[in-house]
Amino acid sequence: MSFLDWVHLENFPYLTCSLVLFLVFCVVFLIEKKHRMLLLFGALGSTAFSLSSPVFVPEYWNPVRVACFLVGPEDLIFSFANGGMIWFLATWPFRKRLDTSFAGIVFAKNFLLCTLVGIAIMIPGVLADFGPMSNCLVGMVIMGCALLFLKPQFWGVAVTGALSFTCLYAATILFVSGSFPDFSSQWTHENLWGPTLLNLPIEEYAWALGFGAVFPLILAVSANVRLLPRRPSTKATS
Repeated sequence: MSFLDWVHLENFPYLTCSLVLFLVFCVVFLIEKKHRMLLLFGALGSTAFSLSSPVFVPEYWNPVRVACFLVGPEDLIFSFANGGMIWFLATWPFRKRLDTSFAGIVFAKNFLLCTLVGIAIMIPGVLADFGPMSNCLVGMVIMGCALLFLKPQFWGVAVTGALSFTCLYAATILFVSGSFPDFSSQWTHENLWGPTLLNLPIEEYAWALGFGAVFPLILAVSANVRLLPRRPSTKATS
């Protein structure tokens, strides 16, 4: 009997993937101490994005879920874990230069404003039947450019977040998919762009790049995080 059989996850690849990502978040949460509160706020804020699940199901994909409500438990866990770990991944090289003093109510107001702006950006794509993932990706590009205009010094955070999160996300998906022979059948392939990489639709990599770049910017703007200038190196003179 395999581990998946023992915990009764053999029929739930999406739940398995979400739980693996949640375990990664727990490790990150234990490691990060200085910015732990922002990790938690990011996780809670990202959880709200799970409400977009009906937009993607079943047009983009149709995973097996434990419960079929408006959103499934997997959607909540998946969104919570990703939103929680992304700040850690994106800001690790810059962690000593960050000023993250913020008030919860200010964060909530700014995060809600960013979310509403993002929804407004994607409304034309919805009306034009652009496709859920294509519309999401275009919206992230526009939103990312707007946020970088507000926080240009955070371009390094965006690049680091995009690359690190995509690597982690792809590794997690590939690790989990090895236990599920029909893992790729969750996606509605006739509605996808077509190309795949390592048995994963190319849209998934594009989404990970976009989310990894844009969500840390949303957190930075929402919490009014400042990136302090580098300290000039002092060399000992003889």
